[in-house]
Amino acid sequence: MISLPKLYSPKHWQQAGPIAWALYPFAIIYQAVATARRLITTPWQADVPVICVGNIVAGGAGKTPMAIHIAEQLKKLGKNPHIVTRGYGGRATWPLMVNNEHNDFDETGDEAILLASTAATWVAKDRKIGVMAAIDNDANAVILDDGFQNPSVKKDISIVVVDGGYGFGNKMVLPAGPLRESIASGISRATAVVIVGDDKFNAKADIKAVNPAIKIMQASLEPINAEEIKNRDVVAFAGIGRPEKFFETLKNIDCNIKRKYPFPDHHPYSENDILPILKYAEKNNSVVVTTEKDAVKIPKYLLEKVFVLKVKTKLSDQDDEALKAMLKESFLPTSEQLEPVSYRPIRLLDYVSAFFAYVGFFLLRLLPLDLASKLGGKTARLIGPFVAGATRTARKNLKMAFPHKSDEEIEEIIKDVWENLGRTGVEFALIDKLTNRISIEGIEHLLSAGKNGVPTIFFGAHMGNWELPLIVGGMHGVRVNAFYRAPNNPLMFKMFSNRPLSGELIPKGAPGAKRAFSLLKKGQSLGILVDQKLNDGISLPFFGRDAMTGTALAEFALRFDAPMVPLQCLRTNGSHFRLIFHPPLKFEKTGEREKDVATIMLMVNKMLEDWIIQNPGQWLWLHRRWPD
Repeated sequence: MISLPKLYSPKHWQQAGPIAWALYPFAIIYQAVATARRLITTPWQADVPVICVGNIVAGGAGKTPMAIHIAEQLKKLGKNPHIVTRGYGGRATWPLMVNNEHNDFDETGDEAILLASTAATWVAKDRKIGVMAAIDNDANAVILDDGFQNPSVKKDISIVVVDGGYGFGNKMVLPAGPLRESIASGISRATAVVIVGDDKFNAKADIKAVNPAIKIMQASLEPINAEEIKNRDVVAFAGIGRPEKFFETLKNIDCNIKRKYPFPDHHPYSENDILPILKYAEKNNSVVVTTEKDAVKIPKYLLEKVFVLKVKTKLSDQDDEALKAMLKESFLPTSEQLEPVSYRPIRLLDYVSAFFAYVGFFLLRLLPLDLASKLGGKTARLIGPFVAGATRTARKNLKMAFPHKSDEEIEEIIKDVWENLGRTGVEFALIDKLTNRISIEGIEHLLSAGKNGVPTIFFGAHMGNWELPLIVGGMHGVRVNAFYRAPNNPLMFKMFSNRPLSGELIPKGAPGAKRAFSLLKKGQSLGILVDQKLNDGISLPFFGRDAMTGTALAEFALRFDAPMVPLQCLRTNGSHFRLIFHPPLKFEKTGEREKDVATIMLMVNKMLEDWIIQNPGQWLWLHRRWPD
């Protein structure tokens, strides 16, 4: 048997052990660099839908056959898709349109040759430039073959492909494990996941732990020309991410494998590789079999003696329909989204504070969730009361709201407020890990949002962890857009918006109100926190004292006849939460707009009072809610 280089991924990638843990510090550095790159890069928005087919695990998973399948589906929809690939192993660097008559794998890489047989394919090391080239040549959809971790281009759809026969290995990041990024990080950005082959390592459970509502499709690689070698003696060779997957396919079509020749992924074949295989096969009266990907790298005069097994991605009818619907939706016309609010010029201090914020963000993600949340809470509980201005405001607010409470009770509530704020701040960095910590009541009020084209407006307060409602919609497949307050530091917007959101973030102010109106008109739902102090609005009682109260909730609800669903977030135990979707508010319209607006907001204020009285330490008392 010929001597081959080492083939398979390191053994420590499959199961964590001493070697994996020894490499863990390097994995931290790798993850830090990758995270920083993603956070500081502003993706370029193409004029056409961009569909990315990628993976989280290094190596082959079935991305290329899936990209081909998507290209075929887009063509059935009457589109002209182009594919952009990095061209791994090829010499080409600047965008090159692959021509199978004139280009070979040395120039374009092996996968590009396969892709080009289905759709116009571009090889480009810079994916943004590659997408631009495709659009300039009349592409009305672009498929990125790989590039899920590349932040240079905004993806409209991101499909993560998982090899069911390998799963996520030891679930550690390179080089300690096979992951290009953590499972939580990758799945939180994915639109859907495709598991190729039997899920032998229960990858589905790891995926659902991050996002219970994400669409998971089951696929298989179905041989097209298997009848020609069925029940035959074969000698098989493959240089793909996991050669054993190809050998298993041959067994499944009843081939009798006399010998296996696994090669490294993207291996460039020479006579010295192929001739011994042909000689062994001839001696044993066997057929030499390989993959389409390997075939493009075999000298043509030798390829004539090799049978190439062709495969295609096969989804269930239900999953294929879901994929088609996803692709169709990416072409639906949408209003132009608002740009982040105009910022002041960036100062040196912004760079310094952003650097430390990003470093802190990354370091927090290295800690177990419970430990990080507790650490943040206890630190804030200890230090927060010494922040004189905010604590003085909280004390004043509490004494106005609860005149019967003693000084000791007030001070204890203030400590609770700071602890909740500390926990919430830390959990912001770990919010994708909180999805399995949320108990939901009244889920039917969430799931009914947007039915029959009627939007729902969810409203809540700065209680518990008020960031959670922004991701819960996505967990259950419901799009909810939400208002946000832009961070003071312009460089922090990327980190602020880099969450698994279910909808669009809408900046506060007149442009934001206009955008919200547009989305509601389309039947999309909206989330609003209604407990902030405003300089305008209407004066209504709140804890027995007049407070300026915003009217956007009532104005929108009356304009669109939208149900108003109260959403209460409670911290139950550490970093565990209860989200309560209460029944929609009921009130009788009088036809007098100002009177109806006041009635609605008075009901809202009363409801917030009740929530706060039940859990005063979980509301943010640190802002001036009443006039001085």
